Amino acid sequence: MERRGKKLLVTGASGFIGSWLVEQALDQGFTVFAGLRSTSSRRYLRDDRIHFIEVDLDKPQHLDEELGRIATTYGSFDYVIHNAGVTRAKTAEVYDRGNVLFLRSFLRSLERHHSNLGKFVFISSIAASGPGCDRTFRKIDTSHSPKPISPYGASKMRAEDLIRKDISMPYLIFRPGIVFGQRNRTRLWMFKMIQSGYNLNVSFSKQQMAFIWIKDFADLVLGSLTSPLIDKTYFAADGKPMSLNHFQENIKQAMNVKTRSLPLPSWILHLVDAYDVSFGKLIPKISIVPPKVMREITALNWNVDIQPLIEDFRFQPTPFSEAIKKTIRGYQEDDWLPSI
Repeated sequence: MERRGKKLLVTGASGFIGSWLVEQALDQGFTVFAGLRSTSSRRYLRDDRIHFIEVDLDKPQHLDEELGRIATTYGSFDYVIHNAGVTRAKTAEVYDRGNVLFLRSFLRSLERHHSNLGKFVFISSIAASGPGCDRTFRKIDTSHSPKPISPYGASKMRAEDLIRKDISMPYLIFRPGIVFGQRNRTRLWMFKMIQSGYNLNVSFSKQQMAFIWIKDFADLVLGSLTSPLIDKTYFAADGKPMSLNHFQENIKQAMNVKTRSLPLPSWILHLVDAYDVSFGKLIPKISIVPPKVMREITALNWNVDIQPLIEDFRFQPTPFSEAIKKTIRGYQEDDWLPSI
């Protein structure tokens, strides 16, 4: 009942995470404003209850006008989830323009037009922290000194710093690990490859990557809006880190298929990182990896501490096997995977 009718703006609403946030927020009774580019797809934003607002990272002045119009017509937002940003770019300058400079303008506009905002939630990334020690494999927590190893991660770290230092409203920051689930095209190649009878055998047996299912993440973020918690940073994952090979094994079991392994030696990945070669040029079915991001893929320790999530939000992630099965069914519903 706390959420019924509360006005929520979700930026980046047309994307994988954003569309899930919008859908779940509507189900929970929020009055939802979906922020997206005028050219963005609305495939998953067809509910008549959605209010649309143009959010273009290259047009901060237009956004200021839009926010003023919304405030005049509907009153101040109660909550904002800032999910928009640049995730793929060739230069650090493009990441900074979309993830830091735009954020500064956005915050100033919110302070001008929506000063009664109850909470600002920023969707950051585990990349902002950088990996943990690959000798001790100690879990990464908020006491870990951020050492991002990609331009994307560095821009997210600077965005977090901007929020902590300059914001005049209550905030929360979430750093998700690898978010998977229905509508995610980035991981789709792996499901397709396994369904066709092959799996990629990456020689990082000790790697610990952090995963979280999209519905768990969306529910967590939305639940945080009405919580009394403010001015904190959380890592978001299911607490059961695994290697890429283990992730693929879960897909194989859910599909009940046998596969042939395609070995991918670690030295190839390091070579790609060293020369900034697009991974997509080596394996076309994989989405192109932006420069310097390969070093994140080859880092071993992404095991994060989720105890604060459990203590503060009573977070209970869905069993991984169940989440994978629901992801497969979702891909099939969208005709991204053929039914078995």
